[in-house]
Amino acid sequence: MQWTCHPDAVNLATLFDPVRGRYGWGVRIGEGSLLRIELGPPTLEVDEAFVEGAHHRSVTVRGRWQLALLECSFSLMTAIGEVHEGSERDALFEAAEHLSGQALLDVIDEDPATRFTFDLGAELCVKPFEDGIQWVFAGPTMEVGRNSSGALVRLAS
Repeated sequence: MQWTCHPDAVNLATLFDPVRGRYGWGVRIGEGSLLRIELGPPTLEVDEAFVEGAHHRSVTVRGRWQLALLECSFSLMTAIGEVHEGSERDALFEAAEHLSGQALLDVIDEDPATRFTFDLGAELCVKPFEDGIQWVFAGPTMEVGRNSSGALVRLAS
């Protein structure tokens, strides 16, 4: 995957407009990312392949948009307390359950960090820890990430 800055790169203030007020659901810990949140209406993602001569199909439910934390440190505050990327796995899963079902209210730029606030009081704070992409926000027509310096970058096609 190659990320590039574009002169027409989107603005953090408007990037999340399509999902403000939408419920986050299907919150997952550690499946290809540190944390992943599905947002918006569900869609089915169908993959079909022939594996060793046999037809195989997998179906995954995805939100119209996804937020995935990749190369970052994070803290998640919910009604049950605060967890971070180094917390016990059980505590992370419990916090993810409490985040699921909350609507995204706001995305606050704390350059180079980002704070996501939710309607039932949850707060997700994402900070860079090394070079790389902190998070990726993907939707039907775009994939935008935030790198460790705080710049927004698009996936190069």
